[in-house]
Amino acid sequence: MAFEVRSDTIRRVGRYNMQYYLAPMEGLTGYIYRNAHRAVFGGMDKYFTPFITPNHNRSLTSREMRDVQPEHNAPDVVPQIMANDAAAFIWAADKLAQLGYDEVNLNLGCPSRTVVTKGRGAGFLGRPTALDEFLAQVFDCVRIRVSVKARIGLSDCAELPGLINIFNRYPICELTLHARVQSAYYKGVPDLYSYERAARMANMPLAYNGDVFSPADAADIEKRFPYGQSGAWPRNTRRRAREHGRAEDVPRHADTRLYRGHERQDKRHTAHEGIVVLYGRDVPGRREAAQEAEKIQTA
Repeated sequence: MAFEVRSDTIRRVGRYNMQYYLAPMEGLTGYIYRNAHRAVFGGMDKYFTPFITPNHNRSLTSREMRDVQPEHNAPDVVPQIMANDAAAFIWAADKLAQLGYDEVNLNLGCPSRTVVTKGRGAGFLGRPTALDEFLAQVFDCVRIRVSVKARIGLSDCAELPGLINIFNRYPICELTLHARVQSAYYKGVPDLYSYERAARMANMPLAYNGDVFSPADAADIEKRFPYGQSGAWPRNTRRRAREHGRAEDVPRHADTRLYRGHERQDKRHTAHEGIVVLYGRDVPGRREAAQEAEKIQTA
């Protein structure tokens, strides 16, 4: 990719074919970024939007609506929703289904304190009974596929088996696990033991998320979790390669697998120029457009 983003997802299909998912970063990976990345680099099989937060008035902000409008997106885009109110989530999922989407992603992984204190994101993991009731209502009503992004617990990985048991009760189309508890944020090292435990318990496709910074890191994950080779887990499995906070070693992004040296720099320049042009066209106010483009360049 041309600029820093929070993460991408690697999906393993069969023995060799890998698929990559671009995960969201609020304020950076909006539709302008996603379209510029797709046009210049390609290589992603899915693009997840920054989370939208439906309010009690059953409405989205104008910015959220712009980001999910069909004319701004391709079929490979999956909107992410953050909510702890089932009615609000169902309303948003129905709204997105009307716009033509066939999958939405529930954010149970955001570790931000401002999010967690409201019982959203990873904060919802600390209320397992309420989470179970939420999912029961959601899956009783939604007419669109629902995937989930979560962590291995709120403050202790001992919470993980109970969470997996809850998730196993529902037809979640994909579960992505960041291999840290919420209280760890992005510090320390991912808990691969807990992820392996989840992989043995989960009855849905599972995605790994956590600190894959280089080809060697990816190879280590492949070696430790040789899905499709050992036959330990019969389902297709996804793995999420998480960039640590804001920076990565080579390859910094998916495009560095394909481009080196001046060619990579040329493509980054092309992508940034395209983003600047699109922001100037689509973002109200020249100053606001320049600020948005600069934010992406320097993130």
